[in-house]
Amino acid sequence: MLLENIIIISLKTILLFAIPFFGLFIHTKLIKNILPKDFPFVIFNRALLLGCLAVLSVIFFKELFFPQTLKSSIKETLTITLFISFIEAGIIEEAFKVLFFILGSKHYEKTESLNPLNKFIFAALIGLGFGFAENIFYAYDYFVKDRFPFFNFSELYEIYSMLFGRNFTSILAHTFMNAIFAYCFIRSSSFLFSLSIAILIHGLYDFFALPSTLLGLIFVKLWLIFAFCFCIYAIKSLNSKSSQLFLLSEL
Repeated sequence: MLLENIIIISLKTILLFAIPFFGLFIHTKLIKNILPKDFPFVIFNRALLLGCLAVLSVIFFKELFFPQTLKSSIKETLTITLFISFIEAGIIEEAFKVLFFILGSKHYEKTESLNPLNKFIFAALIGLGFGFAENIFYAYDYFVKDRFPFFNFSELYEIYSMLFGRNFTSILAHTFMNAIFAYCFIRSSSFLFSLSIAILIHGLYDFFALPSTLLGLIFVKLWLIFAFCFCIYAIKSLNSKSSQLFLLSEL
């Protein structure tokens, strides 16, 4: 009986952490199939790693400056939702994603071919790495804080469903948000404007998604569709710009 319980707990724990890796595998597979031929593959995994490092930085920063006691002291539901959406998620998460994008792109510009389109993809990959690592920490949080119901099927199903759903909502949202920042930055060359757009988008996304209402679900789905279409437009636009820059460099 004890051995059976150990096996059950082990398998359910493996599945818990396997779900985020499944999401990462699916998205990286799709992205690799549409990457331009001149994209420097050497920085593909490194961009994902930068996204993971950004999550670690966010967690450390939040623990240091925004302890749980601070949020617990806020009683108004709307206020706490606005705080989490626009401060914790919007400003802090976008600031660190953008920071690692700037540092990474500055470093790789010296050694790799980072034309406008490649910079856009590089930013999107950092967002993908961020979303993946965030999912890992969600799974870790459930496991470590004794909230993981090993023998309650209905609660297990709810947790697995939540993590699986985040593979196609949260991970994509972080990927698109970082890509949109990069596009605005490439087009406008204004760091503050581009970061403000990313913060506003992230804040609005979380503001509607956090309450888990029907309106929020509709908003999330519509936003993901819009962001996907925008990214397709951005890729075509930046691909044209990158081609023009290549021709100029050949003259």
